[in-house]
Amino acid sequence: MKKGRVLSIFALLICCIFAFSGCGTLGSTSSISTGGNSQYVSQYQENQPITVEEGSTAAEIAQKYIDISFTVLIYQVTEVNGGSSKSMELSSYGSGFVVHTGGFILTNYHVIENVLADPVSYGATKVYYECYVSQDGGETYYPAEILWENSVFDMAIIICEEFASLPAAKLKDRTIYCSDEERIGLLEQVITVGNQKSYHASATIGNISSTILRVATSETNVYEHLIQHNASINHGNSGGALIDMDGNVIGLNTLGDDDANSLFFAVSIYPAIAVLDKVVENYYATGSKTEEIVLGFTGTDSVLDSMSQTSVGFEGEGLYVTGVESSCLISGLQVGDVIVEVKIQTSDGTESFEVWDNNSFRYSRLNLLYAQNATFKVNRGGNIVELAIIN
Repeated sequence: MKKGRVLSIFALLICCIFAFSGCGTLGSTSSISTGGNSQYVSQYQENQPITVEEGSTAAEIAQKYIDISFTVLIYQVTEVNGGSSKSMELSSYGSGFVVHTGGFILTNYHVIENVLADPVSYGATKVYYECYVSQDGGETYYPAEILWENSVFDMAIIICEEFASLPAAKLKDRTIYCSDEERIGLLEQVITVGNQKSYHASATIGNISSTILRVATSETNVYEHLIQHNASINHGNSGGALIDMDGNVIGLNTLGDDDANSLFFAVSIYPAIAVLDKVVENYYATGSKTEEIVLGFTGTDSVLDSMSQTSVGFEGEGLYVTGVESSCLISGLQVGDVIVEVKIQTSDGTESFEVWDNNSFRYSRLNLLYAQNATFKVNRGGNIVELAIIN
């Protein structure tokens, strides 16, 4: 079934640099005691989402999510003389919550990104970062492994075996490929659950401030297709759930502005929905991390092009191809082509994804993780051409 465009995009460009991204930083050495280093689960567990009864109050919904929420802790580890001396210092922290039974936890990319950096050595001293999760505000914490990350969508999935028995959140796309009836509504009530400051999970309530998906910037990234709401989030709330009154997680809190009142943003939950099954499948099959497919080309859309100092003058919908590498996986793709649709064939059939801008193409690309075959429909000088992916 072809998925149509359901929301207007890019109505507002927030030009300020946000004063915080929801991720706390502590400089002093922590006195927290670690939990056990048990092995991760090796046997697949069926997903068991939480149950939210019809008519549940905001407090009842919030409590269910508090029960499956975590503080995600990033520690800087310093080793001297090959590990003969080792110290750990709490570097930063954020929030996370279970998205699949088995201990699979969703958080923000910017919460865990330091862990992805290569270790740095200074003579006999090596410095690197490790990820842990806690359900008691950091008193006891357990090691977590990063299974998937995406900086553009500011998302990461980690796993911690210690919490494998917990139920999972209910995830629902209400912003990207949903129907008009399901999309978020203006002033619709929403709940946030996260770890404000250094405390364990707490909840706030507010409303959807706009049905137009926003664009905003942090010190390190441009975020697109954001949900704007006014349910207070603070340092440490990054990676916490944005929940509707039916108990569905519809977004992942990622940004706020210290210099504005009630200006908060969440990324759409859709990317997590798109990759979750593959991340879980890969982990149980091989214990491996899930890497997204690199297609081997660069592109822009009308909004990004208008913001660029090297504008190509592209207007309209679609993704304009600005460069094609020799390793490109799309057979016959050319500079100047405009990608307007992606068709992906999986074991369940064929699904089409309309491409109207850069991010919608990125959403469609996530589904290539499941593809047996894929076709890219491009506008080439007014003619529609279909190009196959190279298997």
